[in-house]
Amino acid sequence: MIEDHAATLSRYPDGVVVMTDGGAERPSVRHPERWLWLLAEDGSDDAIRGIGRVVRVRADTSGTHHASYW
Repeated sequence: MIEDHAATLSRYPDGVVVMTDGGAERPSVRHPERWLWLLAEDGSDDAIRGIGRVVRVRADTSGTHHASYW
């Protein structure tokens, strides 16, 4: 898990960005204010609610290869 890796660093990251569909269990993190979640538009935020900030992303189906967000 990401938090386990952060524990091996000499200093906790200033920011952690995670792309997810929301299907994992709720993580336990030391600095929730430093976390940013890029959540699939149809994903559930139940497990990450209250941990950092959540941005929902929508897959672009127009044939280009980038995500759009709102």
